[in-house]
Amino acid sequence: MKKIWNGWLKESVFMYCVIYTIATLVNSVLYLINGTYSDPNGNWHEIDRALIVLIGVLAYKMATKSPIKNTLIRMMVTYIPTMSLTFFYIWLTGFREPLAHQHIKIYL
Repeated sequence: MKKIWNGWLKESVFMYCVIYTIATLVNSVLYLINGTYSDPNGNWHEIDRALIVLIGVLAYKMATKSPIKNTLIRMMVTYIPTMSLTFFYIWLTGFREPLAHQHIKIYL
């Protein structure tokens, strides 16, 4: 287990924590700047952000640690499953709440 931890897991956990923390802080500051002092979505957006960041970190690790030598094939092997997983997760969240319903009104 120590070999796995020092090999790739430690870097992945650190990267995940940093990205998630920065995304959460930026989101909170933007909410406060816009005058929203309570969380309108409950904790669902935290779970969404955590899973999307996890998918991103996994994509990065797949791209950097893959034993495939051909760059184009390595990119496709990384891109297709991670983007499919991301779009599938976003599609699933549409059952919980409408996707970008309030933002469409702002821009139209």
